[in-house]
Amino acid sequence: IHLDGTNECVNLGNSSEIKLTTTDTSEGVGITVSAWYKHDAWDGTSSGYGSTGAIVNCIASGGWGINYGNRIHAHLNIPNGAGNTYLQIQGAYKSQHSTQQSSRSSGWTHVAITFDGRIFELYVNGRVETSRGTEIVNSGSDDTPIRYGSGNSNTDVLIGGDPGNLSGGVSGSATIGGAPFDGKIDQVAIWDKALDADAITRIYDEVNDGITGEPLRLFKDSGDYDYADDLVGYWTLDEGSGTTTEDESSNGNAGTLLNAPIFSSDLPI
Repeated sequence: IHLDGTNECVNLGNSSEIKLTTTDTSEGVGITVSAWYKHDAWDGTSSGYGSTGAIVNCIASGGWGINYGNRIHAHLNIPNGAGNTYLQIQGAYKSQHSTQQSSRSSGWTHVAITFDGRIFELYVNGRVETSRGTEIVNSGSDDTPIRYGSGNSNTDVLIGGDPGNLSGGVSGSATIGGAPFDGKIDQVAIWDKALDADAITRIYDEVNDGITGEPLRLFKDSGDYDYADDLVGYWTLDEGSGTTTEDESSNGNAGTLLNAPIFSSDLPI
């Protein structure tokens, strides 16, 4: 999907099937969110794209999100006593760090977050992001639940925007809270498991190694990727026209295009 950086986004709704809460650390039960993105301001020489944009996000007074501005931000909210706290991983600033994953010449970048109830990780282009010396964030205990807001802060999951408090409340359609993304986003997926490193590398390598010349279709297992049965939301964003995008998992949570973003034929290659 191609977003204009003003108010366009895709609303994936508020279903508990994609806004997961329960975790089981010993079984790897938790959440993985994965997407490909290509910012329109990518210049081929640095890791920074100049303007802040939400890639996939449901943060208000809780939730999780992946954002990109002058660095990648990954956030996830968990309870902390009477209050709550955000687990956070941040990539490098615009200057390329020696341990940061290199930008691809096509401009497409793959990003994923995983949380198994204890460990929160950020992957960039198939590898754990270590650009600021932080590979993982530990919540401090097993089976830590994911915390979302309540009432009007229990926002929908958006592709390309930060929901904040959506105009009109939950599932509002008039405006987004901020951080509109300027560029293309593709192949957004959510699992109810924390994918292992081999599986995430396999998703990235399908494109990077030119195995098929197109992204891995995540509703079937392939090599080290064997999590198809754990897929709870999958939006390939390849309808070509219309105002909705189908969920190709078994849950059927179709996304609604808000403020007329356009489908793009530009695939992550």
